[in-house]
Order: sequence, then structure tokens, then C-alpha cells
Amino acid sequence: THAPNILHNNEKQTNHNHRKTKQIEKIMNKTARKHTKQEPTALLSKTIEELTEKAIKTISDYDLEIEKKEKRILHGDKKAFEEIQQMKENLFYLLKTIRADAEAIRNLEEKNNKLINKTKINTNIKNRLLYGADMIEKNRENITNLTSIYLSVLSHKLNEYVHKLTVIGAILIIPTIISGLFGMNVPLPKISFWGIIELCTILSIIVLAYFKAKKWI
Repeated sequence: THAPNILHNNEKQTNHNHRKTKQIEKIMNKTARKHTKQEPTALLSKTIEELTEKAIKTISDYDLEIEKKEKRILHGDKKAFEEIQQMKENLFYLLKTIRADAEAIRNLEEKNNKLINKTKINTNIKNRLLYGADMIEKNRENITNLTSIYLSVLSHKLNEYVHKLTVIGAILIIPTIISGLFGMNVPLPKISFWGIIELCTILSIIVLAYFKAKKWI
């Protein structure tokens, strides 16, 4: 969404934004058709008001999208994380636009311009723009919190993987030691191959049972 640079005369209003969009043109035409008999400044005010409400609706939609992605973030969904980062960037540019719009409205109210009838400008527009800016800040803060949660989830999963690998390593170290001992060229008790396998299995099961008793796994 970009703030349009809208000019008007006694017959029509025109959009002179170099980055004009079809959406802005559509709103301008709709407002002109709906309020054909109104004074030009009032028509300008109505157009800006429509654009403002459209922007606030977009921000509200972002709010709903953030809520939908929250559960996916809690499960460590990488795609959802990438999506909210893109949303955060979009909200940043939208915030810049809204602040620029609020500044433009302030200039219209304060500066003298023969083409502008200040009494016809809706004074509530600036408040609505500031309200939209507050909504964006709230959404960006929510996204920052979700980012922290996502990183915490990843860290927790990593700790789980390391824990499981540690347990597996602790269990495997027993047969490793036994096979290492019987592989040495020194006198040892004579045990058959299957006897060694049985000994390793029994000791590994004992260690596994001990870990479960301690609730380490």
C-alpha cells in the first residue's frame, strides 16, 4: 500500500503518485461516483478516508494471519517462520506509508492552501492513521515474540536430539569396551562369540533400564 499524492480541482481529483496502483484508482473512482455533488476538498477527504480504512483492514487481516501461524510456529514449522518474517517486512513498509500519510494530513490542516478548504477535511483521519500505526507496532511486536518462540522451539529440539545421541552413545560404549578388551592380545577368560554378544546385550539392557528408572529417557 502506498500513499497517493492526490490533487483536485473543481471538476475532478487525480492521482499523481509515480507508484500508483489499480487499488488506489479504484477507490478514487468509487468515491467520486458516490459523492459527485460534494465540494472538491470534501471529496478529497472522503478518498483519503477510504484509503485509510482499507489500510486498517489490511492490518487487521495481518493480525488474523499471525494468530493462525502461531500454532505452526509452536511446532517449529520453518515455512510459517519464513512467512511471518515476510509479513514483518511488509508491515514495516506499511508503517512508513501510514506515518507519511499522517504527516501529509497534518500539513493539509496546518498550511494555508487556496485549493484546500480545511473545514471539509475529516479531522478523524489522522487519528485513524495513528491507530493503524499502533496496530502495526503491536503486530510487529507479536511477530518478534513468535520469532523468539520459534528459536526456543528449535533450541529445545536440538537439546532433545543431543540428549538422545548421548543416551545411544552411553549404551553403545559398553559393547565397544567389551569388544575392545577381547580384541587385545592378552590372556582373558575364554568366552564364545555368542557369549560375548549375550554379555554385551545384557549389560546394555541393564544400562537402558537404569536410564529409564532415572527418567533420563
